[in-house]
Amino acid sequence: MVSGSEVLDLVFGSLCGFILGALPAAYVTARAHGVNIFEVGTHQAGATNVYRNVNRRAGLAVFAFDAGKGIMSIYIARHVFQIDGAWVLLPCSATIVGHWNSPFTRLRGGDGVASLGGIAVGLFGWTSLVPVIILALVMGIFKSRFAHPSLWGGLAAWMTFLVVLLFWSSPDSDALLMFTGLSVISIAILLHSVVFHLRHREYFRDDDD
Repeated sequence: MVSGSEVLDLVFGSLCGFILGALPAAYVTARAHGVNIFEVGTHQAGATNVYRNVNRRAGLAVFAFDAGKGIMSIYIARHVFQIDGAWVLLPCSATIVGHWNSPFTRLRGGDGVASLGGIAVGLFGWTSLVPVIILALVMGIFKSRFAHPSLWGGLAAWMTFLVVLLFWSSPDSDALLMFTGLSVISIAILLHSVVFHLRHREYFRDDDD
């Protein structure tokens, strides 16, 4: 059972995670190049959409920034608010929700795959680098050849992560619990993306984010 002060730490840690997630890197970067990211491509504020409809450098910068949001949410939760163990998954979830529904862009955003990669790095450190590299590579390879590059990248990264975690890192019970929580967040991102695709099929005739 958590104490009152610990509840406040969870609340403020989650609020910081939400604000970090809500920072609209894709929107600001695209605007700097004269593009409204919500009016082109998939109409989502994500790295893939910027990559396709602004330029490659801008897309990579957005990917790095969004991943950094995930890393920072973990750092702040652990080192500022002293949130330990699986409780850190609450600020993680808040970061993704902020990315989905940014108050800075009228509750619009992206899927949050890059931020999820950053969260994985924040939670597991070096163990997660191979899956995150796989995520970036698959998204880059699939960006112009297949639909849903971020989803395929996320699936490939998750499978790679599972193999690395189970066979190379000898995880303890807390690590397995956090990986389970990370998997739940991944499923939520998948469902969020599927719902967006179904509601806005016209955006995805030629492109995907």
